[in-house]
Amino acid sequence: MIGLSTRKVGETLLSILGRPISAETVSQVAKTLDVAVAAFRRRPLQNRYQVLMLDGVVLARKTGAGALRRPVLVALGLRPDGKKEIIDFRLAASESAAEWEKFLTDLYRHGLTGEGLDMVCVDGGRGLLAALPIVLHGIPVQRCWAHKIRNILDKVRKADQPNVKRALQGHACPQSTCRALGRLSVRRSLRGRATPMRLHACATTSTNCSPASATNPRSNVEGTNPQRHRTTLPRSSAAD
Repeated sequence: MIGLSTRKVGETLLSILGRPISAETVSQVAKTLDVAVAAFRRRPLQNRYQVLMLDGVVLARKTGAGALRRPVLVALGLRPDGKKEIIDFRLAASESAAEWEKFLTDLYRHGLTGEGLDMVCVDGGRGLLAALPIVLHGIPVQRCWAHKIRNILDKVRKADQPNVKRALQGHACPQSTCRALGRLSVRRSLRGRATPMRLHACATTSTNCSPASATNPRSNVEGTNPQRHRTTLPRSSAAD
Protein backbone atom coordinates (compact mmCIF):
# COMPACT_ATOMS: atom_id res chain seq x y z
CA MET A 1 0.00 0.00 0.00
CA ILE A 2 2.83 2.43 0.77
CA GLY A 3 5.14 1.18 -2.00
CA LEU A 4 7.92 -0.50 -0.02
CA SER A 5 10.81 -1.90 -2.06
CA THR A 6 11.65 -5.61 -2.06
CA ARG A 7 14.85 -4.71 -0.19
CA LYS A 8 12.99 -3.09 2.70
CA VAL A 9 10.48 -5.92 2.84
CA GLY A 10 13.39 -8.37 2.87
CA GLU A 11 14.95 -6.51 5.80
CA THR A 12 11.69 -6.74 7.71
CA LEU A 13 11.35 -10.46 7.02
CA LEU A 14 14.96 -10.93 8.09
CA SER A 15 14.16 -9.61 11.56
CA ILE A 16 11.17 -11.97 11.75
CA LEU A 17 12.62 -15.12 10.19
CA GLY A 18 16.23 -14.69 11.24
CA ARG A 19 17.65 -15.39 7.78
CA PRO A 20 18.03 -13.40 4.54
CA ILE A 21 15.30 -13.62 1.91
CA SER A 22 15.83 -13.25 -1.82
CA ALA A 23 14.06 -10.60 -3.89
CA GLU A 24 12.18 -13.35 -5.74
CA THR A 25 10.85 -14.75 -2.47
CA VAL A 26 9.81 -11.26 -1.37
CA SER A 27 7.88 -10.79 -4.62
CA GLN A 28 6.14 -14.12 -4.12
CA VAL A 29 5.22 -13.20 -0.54
CA ALA A 30 3.84 -9.87 -1.78
CA LYS A 31 1.67 -11.64 -4.38
CA THR A 32 0.35 -14.02 -1.73
CA LEU A 33 -0.49 -11.10 0.54
CA ASP A 34 -2.24 -9.29 -2.30
CA VAL A 35 -4.50 -12.30 -2.81
CA ALA A 36 -5.21 -12.54 0.92
CA VAL A 37 -6.04 -8.82 1.18
CA ALA A 38 -8.32 -9.00 -1.86
CA ALA A 39 -10.19 -11.95 -0.32
CA PHE A 40 -10.47 -10.06 2.98
CA ARG A 41 -12.01 -7.05 1.26
CA ARG A 42 -14.47 -9.20 -0.72
CA ARG A 43 -15.76 -11.13 2.29
CA PRO A 44 -19.43 -10.72 3.32
CA LEU A 45 -19.95 -8.51 6.38
CA GLN A 46 -22.37 -8.99 9.25
CA ASN A 47 -24.20 -6.51 11.47
CA ARG A 48 -22.49 -7.67 14.65
CA TYR A 49 -21.02 -4.39 15.86
CA GLN A 50 -22.31 -1.97 18.45
CA VAL A 51 -20.11 0.93 17.41
CA LEU A 52 -18.65 1.78 14.02
CA MET A 53 -15.47 3.88 14.11
CA LEU A 54 -14.40 5.69 10.92
CA ASP A 55 -11.17 7.57 10.35
CA GLY A 56 -8.67 8.52 7.67
CA VAL A 57 -4.99 7.63 8.16
CA VAL A 58 -2.51 9.47 5.95
CA LEU A 59 0.38 7.35 4.64
CA ALA A 60 3.35 8.31 2.49
CA ARG A 61 3.43 6.24 -0.67
CA LYS A 62 6.63 6.10 -2.72
CA THR A 63 6.39 6.86 -6.42
CA GLY A 64 8.85 7.59 -9.19
CA ALA A 65 8.29 11.30 -8.57
CA GLY A 66 8.90 11.00 -4.84
CA ALA A 67 6.69 10.43 -1.81
CA LEU A 68 2.97 10.88 -2.30
CA ARG A 69 0.80 11.33 0.79
CA ARG A 70 -2.55 9.58 0.45
CA PRO A 71 -5.28 8.90 3.01
CA VAL A 72 -6.40 5.39 3.84
CA LEU A 73 -10.05 5.29 4.90
CA VAL A 74 -10.46 2.82 7.76
CA ALA A 75 -13.53 1.26 9.37
CA LEU A 76 -13.25 -0.33 12.81
CA GLY A 77 -16.06 -2.20 14.56
CA LEU A 78 -16.58 -2.56 18.29
CA ARG A 79 -18.15 -5.91 19.10
CA PRO A 80 -20.48 -6.61 22.05
CA ASP A 81 -17.61 -8.39 23.83
CA GLY A 82 -15.60 -5.15 23.80
CA LYS A 83 -13.09 -6.25 21.15
CA LYS A 84 -12.32 -4.13 18.07
CA GLU A 85 -12.04 -5.44 14.53
CA ILE A 86 -10.70 -3.92 11.34
CA ILE A 87 -13.70 -4.16 9.06
CA ASP A 88 -12.17 -2.74 5.90
CA PHE A 89 -9.89 -0.05 4.48
CA ARG A 90 -9.47 1.77 1.20
CA LEU A 91 -6.67 3.83 -0.33
CA ALA A 92 -8.38 7.05 -1.41
CA ALA A 93 -7.50 10.19 -3.32
CA SER A 94 -8.77 12.36 -0.46
CA GLU A 95 -11.15 12.41 2.50
CA SER A 96 -13.87 14.07 0.46
CA ALA A 97 -17.56 13.25 0.75
CA ALA A 98 -17.41 11.38 -2.57
CA GLU A 99 -14.55 9.14 -1.41
CA TRP A 100 -16.24 8.39 1.91
CA GLU A 101 -19.53 7.66 0.16
CA LYS A 102 -17.81 5.11 -2.10
CA PHE A 103 -16.22 3.43 0.91
CA LEU A 104 -19.39 3.36 3.00
CA THR A 105 -21.49 2.18 0.07
CA ASP A 106 -19.07 -0.70 -0.48
CA LEU A 107 -19.43 -1.68 3.19
CA TYR A 108 -23.20 -1.47 2.88
CA ARG A 109 -23.31 -3.68 -0.20
CA HIS A 110 -21.15 -6.27 1.55
CA GLY A 111 -23.66 -6.51 4.40
CA LEU A 112 -22.84 -3.72 6.87
CA THR A 113 -26.25 -2.03 6.72
CA GLY A 114 -26.08 -0.42 10.15
CA GLU A 115 -28.68 -2.62 11.86
CA GLY A 116 -27.88 -2.95 15.55
CA LEU A 117 -25.42 -0.06 15.55
CA ASP A 118 -25.68 2.15 18.63
CA MET A 119 -23.51 4.91 17.20
CA VAL A 120 -20.92 5.94 14.64
CA CYS A 121 -17.72 7.51 15.98
CA VAL A 122 -16.03 10.02 13.65
CA ASP A 123 -13.16 12.50 13.65
CA GLY A 124 -15.36 15.43 12.60
CA GLY A 125 -14.15 15.72 8.99
CA ARG A 126 -16.68 17.44 6.73
CA GLY A 127 -16.41 14.85 3.97
CA LEU A 128 -17.30 11.96 6.27
CA LEU A 129 -20.11 13.89 7.97
CA ALA A 130 -21.60 14.68 4.57
CA ALA A 131 -21.42 11.07 3.37
CA LEU A 132 -22.83 9.37 6.46
CA PRO A 133 -26.49 10.44 5.96
CA ILE A 134 -26.44 9.11 2.41
CA VAL A 135 -25.49 5.56 3.38
CA LEU A 136 -26.10 5.10 7.12
CA HIS A 137 -29.00 7.30 8.10
CA GLY A 138 -30.69 7.59 11.50
CA ILE A 139 -27.68 6.40 13.54
CA PRO A 140 -26.35 8.73 16.29
CA VAL A 141 -22.93 10.21 15.54
CA GLN A 142 -20.36 10.91 18.25
CA ARG A 143 -17.19 12.93 17.84
CA CYS A 144 -14.04 10.91 18.63
CA TRP A 145 -12.76 12.09 22.01
CA ALA A 146 -9.12 11.55 21.07
CA HIS A 147 -9.51 14.00 18.16
CA LYS A 148 -11.60 16.38 20.24
CA ILE A 149 -9.10 16.58 23.10
CA ARG A 150 -6.21 16.98 20.68
CA ASN A 151 -7.95 19.90 18.95
CA ILE A 152 -8.72 21.62 22.25
CA LEU A 153 -5.16 21.24 23.54
CA ASP A 154 -3.90 22.94 20.38
CA LYS A 155 -5.70 26.09 21.57
CA VAL A 156 -4.27 26.01 25.12
CA ARG A 157 -0.96 27.27 26.46
CA LYS A 158 1.55 24.47 26.93
CA ALA A 159 1.76 25.11 30.68
CA ASP A 160 -2.01 24.58 31.01
CA GLN A 161 -2.25 21.51 28.80
CA PRO A 162 -1.78 18.82 31.53
CA ASN A 163 -4.59 20.27 33.70
CA VAL A 164 -6.88 20.80 30.72
CA LYS A 165 -6.22 17.29 29.45
CA ARG A 166 -7.07 15.74 32.84
CA ALA A 167 -10.28 17.79 33.04
CA LEU A 168 -11.35 16.77 29.55
CA GLN A 169 -10.55 13.11 30.17
CA GLY A 170 -12.74 13.25 33.26
CA HIS A 171 -15.53 14.70 31.13
CA ALA A 172 -14.99 11.99 28.51
CA CYS A 173 -15.62 9.17 31.00
CA PRO A 174 -18.45 10.34 33.27
CA GLN A 175 -20.74 8.16 35.36
CA SER A 176 -23.81 10.12 34.27
CA THR A 177 -24.94 12.98 32.05
CA CYS A 178 -25.16 15.30 35.07
CA ARG A 179 -21.56 14.58 35.98
CA ALA A 180 -20.50 15.12 32.38
CA LEU A 181 -22.08 18.57 32.33
CA GLY A 182 -20.71 19.36 35.77
CA ARG A 183 -17.17 18.65 34.64
CA LEU A 184 -17.28 21.36 32.02
CA SER A 185 -15.21 23.57 34.32
CA VAL A 186 -12.06 23.82 32.24
CA ARG A 187 -12.50 27.49 31.48
CA ARG A 188 -13.49 28.24 35.09
CA SER A 189 -10.33 26.61 36.45
CA LEU A 190 -8.22 28.75 34.10
CA ARG A 191 -10.06 32.03 34.74
CA GLY A 192 -7.74 35.03 34.71
CA ARG A 193 -5.12 33.32 32.55
CA ALA A 194 -4.33 34.00 28.91
CA THR A 195 -6.42 31.06 27.72
CA PRO A 196 -8.31 31.65 24.45
CA MET A 197 -12.09 31.87 24.65
CA ARG A 198 -12.10 29.25 21.91
CA LEU A 199 -11.28 26.66 24.58
CA HIS A 200 -14.69 27.15 26.15
CA ALA A 201 -16.39 26.94 22.77
CA CYS A 202 -14.56 23.71 21.93
CA ALA A 203 -15.31 22.17 25.31
CA THR A 204 -19.00 23.08 25.34
CA THR A 205 -19.59 21.57 21.92
CA SER A 206 -18.49 18.27 23.48
CA THR A 207 -21.67 18.17 25.58
CA ASN A 208 -23.64 17.29 22.47
CA CYS A 209 -21.54 14.14 22.13
CA SER A 210 -21.31 13.16 25.79
CA PRO A 211 -20.40 9.47 26.20
CA ALA A 212 -22.98 9.40 28.99
CA SER A 213 -25.57 9.10 26.22
CA ALA A 214 -23.82 5.98 24.93
CA THR A 215 -25.89 3.88 27.35
CA ASN A 216 -28.92 4.77 25.26
CA PRO A 217 -27.53 6.83 22.38
CA ARG A 218 -30.79 6.90 20.46
CA SER A 219 -32.54 8.76 23.30
CA ASN A 220 -32.69 12.54 23.33
CA VAL A 221 -30.52 13.74 26.22
CA GLU A 222 -31.76 16.96 27.75
CA GLY A 223 -29.81 19.92 26.45
CA THR A 224 -28.67 18.31 23.23
CA ASN A 225 -29.76 18.88 19.68
CA PRO A 226 -30.66 15.52 18.09
CA GLN A 227 -30.52 17.06 14.62
CA ARG A 228 -26.74 17.26 15.00
CA HIS A 229 -26.56 13.48 15.16
CA ARG A 230 -29.52 12.18 13.20
CA THR A 231 -30.36 12.32 9.54
CA THR A 232 -33.54 11.71 7.61
CA LEU A 233 -32.38 10.79 4.14
CA PRO A 234 -33.83 7.49 2.87
CA ARG A 235 -31.54 4.47 3.18
CA SER A 236 -32.50 3.36 -0.31
CA SER A 237 -30.23 6.04 -1.77
CA ALA A 238 -27.20 3.99 -0.77
CA ALA A 239 -28.19 1.00 -2.82
CA ASP A 240 -29.08 2.89 -6.00
